[in-house]
Amino acid sequence: PLARREVVVNWGDFGRAQRSLARKYNVVLIPKRVMLRVLAADDATVDRIMAQDRRLVDVIDESEEVARVFQRYNLVSAPVVDEAGRLGAGGVVVYAAGFAEAPGEEHGPALQAALVAAAARHDLPVVGPNGNGLVAVHSRAPMWGDAVTLGPPGGIALITQSGNVGVNALALRGGPRFHTVVSGGNQAVLDASALLSHLAASDGVRVAALYLESDGDGAELASALARCLDLGVRVVVLKGGRSEA
Repeated sequence: PLARREVVVNWGDFGRAQRSLARKYNVVLIPKRVMLRVLAADDATVDRIMAQDRRLVDVIDESEEVARVFQRYNLVSAPVVDEAGRLGAGGVVVYAAGFAEAPGEEHGPALQAALVAAAARHDLPVVGPNGNGLVAVHSRAPMWGDAVTLGPPGGIALITQSGNVGVNALALRGGPRFHTVVSGGNQAVLDASALLSHLAASDGVRVAALYLESDGDGAELASALARCLDLGVRVVVLKGGRSEA
C-alpha cells in the first residue's frame, strides 16, 4: 500500500520533506483531502490515485515551480506581485483562490498576508485575489477570468464583490452599457471604497453600481460616496445578506 511504501506529504509539509526526506524516501505529494482517503485504504497505490497525464517533479525543485505544475497559483501569487512591483507594473489582477476566503486552506490567511505585504512594498494596486478581475470596457481591455465579449462602452462603473454578478452583467445583451466592471474578490488590497473613489474620477463614468457582501470600512465608504457627490456621479448600492455566512 502507498502509505507503507512511500512518504505521503501535503503542501504544508513539502518544504520539510525536501530538506529531510529526499535522501531516504520517495516523496509523494498529494492534496490533503486525497491523502486522508489514501491512508484509510489498504489497497491504495500510486497508479490508482495518480492522473494518467502525470507530471514528474524532482524533490529538489523549487517550491514555487512545483506549485505551478500543480496549478496551486495561490502559493505563487505573492512572489508574482513582488516581481511585478520590481518590474514597475502599474497594477496586478489576481484570479487565484485559496486565500483567506477558504476555511479548508490551512495556509490561506498567511498567503493573503504575504500578498498584501508584497503589494505594500511597491505601493502596487491589486485587484483580488479570488475574484474575476477587471474589464475596462471603454479601453477594450478585459483582464477577466472568464471568456467575455465586450459590448459598446457606456457610463456605468460596476463594482461587485460577487464574481457571478459581474459575469452575468457582462453577458447581458441590449442592457446597461458599462465603462468598467471590477470583481474585487477578497479585496485584500483594493476594497470597494477605494475602487469607487478611483472610478468616480475617471472620464466617462456617470453612474457607479455596487454589489456588496460585506460592510467594510464605513468611514472609507462614506468618503468615497462624498467624492461621488462632489463629482456628480450617481451611486446605486445593493447589499446582499444579513449574516456572516
